[in-house]
Amino acid sequence: MSPFSCNLDFQRLVSLSLSGVFPTASVSFTRLRWSDDVANHEVHGRTAVKLIGKPASPAPVPRVFQRSAHRASSLIRGLRLFVIASLAIVLGCPGREFADVEHNNVCIDLSPDGETLVFSSADGDLYLFDISKSMVTRLTDTDRTESYPSFSPDGKRIAYAATENDLAPSRIFVFDLDDYSIVDVTSSNEQSDILPRFTPDGERIVFARAYRRRPYSLGGWTWDQWDICSIGVDGSGFSRLTHEWYYQLYRVVPRNDGTFVYAANTTSHEDGPRAALYAVSPDNEPTRILPGPGTSDSSVNAWALDPMIGPDGNTLAFCSDRNRPFWYDVCRMTGDAEVACLVGAKARYNRYPDFFPDGQRIIFLAGTDFNAGNRPIYSLWEVSMNGQTKELASSDLFTNPTNWLLLERAEPSRAPESAVGPVSDGESSVPVR
Repeated sequence: MSPFSCNLDFQRLVSLSLSGVFPTASVSFTRLRWSDDVANHEVHGRTAVKLIGKPASPAPVPRVFQRSAHRASSLIRGLRLFVIASLAIVLGCPGREFADVEHNNVCIDLSPDGETLVFSSADGDLYLFDISKSMVTRLTDTDRTESYPSFSPDGKRIAYAATENDLAPSRIFVFDLDDYSIVDVTSSNEQSDILPRFTPDGERIVFARAYRRRPYSLGGWTWDQWDICSIGVDGSGFSRLTHEWYYQLYRVVPRNDGTFVYAANTTSHEDGPRAALYAVSPDNEPTRILPGPGTSDSSVNAWALDPMIGPDGNTLAFCSDRNRPFWYDVCRMTGDAEVACLVGAKARYNRYPDFFPDGQRIIFLAGTDFNAGNRPIYSLWEVSMNGQTKELASSDLFTNPTNWLLLERAEPSRAPESAVGPVSDGESSVPVR
């Protein structure tokens, strides 16, 4: 793996290191690709690194000093590359097993009874995963890319976002689990809609909408100027809840009191910290929950990602690198109590925490492996409130849902016979764990 293919966390670490080790050098990063979404999301851009030294003096320099300067310059360049390569090793470079795997589209949501997981897979379709029986059921099989699924409060419907291709806007749909019918909820060609979630009464959907599609400076297009919106499940009664034009939005979750909690990036560091936690209601302006007023810590890239409200209505789960730069832990906060981070060094890049109904365990995506672009490959984990973790499914569940156990059967120690069951895709069955 090239040291130049690491993610934004790596860029920041290199910049800090070089500015300290080589005070005469500056570091310039040029973004070549931004991989999500949003809303992901995300700090998964592939980058090129350009090292720029101080400009040489215009005055002529004797050759003997030119040769010495050339040797010194070569030494500095070599040391710079050594520092970058060393940092890449420290941060962790991907193994060949996951080099070509891409999990940018993977997202999960837990059913209200805590028994079933709905997820968007790497192939862009939706699936159900019965946690106790280890059974996978395919919900969609289309040419579209479907993502960000979430259950209705009664567990009978699923809201999700889908796009026809990378250039088309994303729209919101509702899937009925009883008759497999699909209802179009939004249909705008001028905006892009993602991150849908039902309100507690099941009558409306809150979601993130991007109001601008703009070109990259180096080619390609992206959506930005995000805000929180809501709409009836039948597509009527649209309402815009914020007018902030956020740079990025993360998961939006409703409370029973009519307010909504979400994580967002502002358009610049001057407007506040990146990936902060907010609350908004239809009648009030957004207020920041985390970090608190006056808090400033440049080492924290994300105070909160992917918030989720617990069964008690007062506890929040979210991901943050507040304790260790670039390690996105699963954290818990109840009321005004101190934030507790649960996973620690067991998994570096975690996403989408969700409470089991008992409120004592959290299910989440654990990023323990990385692909050739240094983007995370997720497996399915749970963590208790005292930090005990357990893997529920390997990353192959999201990479190839209908065959994921078949890939593991070559390793009997990871697929005991007692855990074998059928996978249903509506037409055929294959054994899975």
